[in-house]
Amino acid sequence: PARASSTLEGGRRMQTLGQVQTAITGWTLDSYWSSCSGSAFSDVGNGEYRMHKAACAKADGFKVSVSVPIPVNAVSVGLEVQYASKCGGWCAPLWVTVYHKNVSQNRNVRWCFDMQGWTSNCNFRESLVTSQWHARTFDISAYENKFGPVDTSDLLLELVVYGDGQTQTTHVRDVHFTQWVTTAMTT
Repeated sequence: PARASSTLEGGRRMQTLGQVQTAITGWTLDSYWSSCSGSAFSDVGNGEYRMHKAACAKADGFKVSVSVPIPVNAVSVGLEVQYASKCGGWCAPLWVTVYHKNVSQNRNVRWCFDMQGWTSNCNFRESLVTSQWHARTFDISAYENKFGPVDTSDLLLELVVYGDGQTQTTHVRDVHFTQWVTTAMTT
């Protein structure tokens, strides 16, 4: 966390108190390409979610995708991820994507884990050891670095398990936003 500081905004002295972490809830399931029978996003309790992509034809769905709005003043997204196996060909156990809610989803920043097949839509790639929990932090400013300034409340966070014609199960937990907190100071 950063040290507390103060600035002048609109004639009022504002104090930056530091950073706080907020658990993410209220996920929205994308049903367009996530319609494969047996695929699911489920809350298994204690802040852990199971994302399961069942084996099915591409026309029936090739991913399990959930999204949530990014709050004002968010600076990063943190989570822990685990999957039992790496997939083979045209798949990824996890994509973490930030995109603008009012612009094409193709205008995004994406982190891909153990991506197989084409990787051109991944800005960052990483391979993880299976069957272990891995803590990762994703800097939201990567979107601004690529596309320019934006109000973070106009952005969405998307988590995807991608598997074209195959099964993949990924667990995520402790998913949270880190935000700057400011307050008006009394004089």
